[in-house]
Amino acid sequence: MNKFLPFLAVWLLAGPALAAEGISKTTDHVLWCASAYAQLANDASEQSDAADTALYDNLAATLTRKGIDLLRADLITDDRITAIIQAYDDAVYAQLETPAAPYPIESCEGLITG
Repeated sequence: MNKFLPFLAVWLLAGPALAAEGISKTTDHVLWCASAYAQLANDASEQSDAADTALYDNLAATLTRKGIDLLRADLITDDRITAIIQAYDDAVYAQLETPAAPYPIESCEGLITG
């Protein structure tokens, strides 16, 4: 059994459980948006749209760095950070542009500078 499935299931089903996992709502939003932008970059790449691919890759990288900084500030180990980021990538792949998405993609832009 994949050891990350329980975390992913909790993350998908219950926002309040994030605090139990050591992830604040702000960090959750940043990491979700980082993964969303990475997915949009992948979609743009598949459409051979180099400009959008570069744009979304840059946004994803910026928010991923911010998310890592937030997780490290909460004393989360690098091994766990890697697993958390992968869990977000997996969840966002299933959620993006569906009613299951916890955030609208439009809410992500403000996280870049905020």
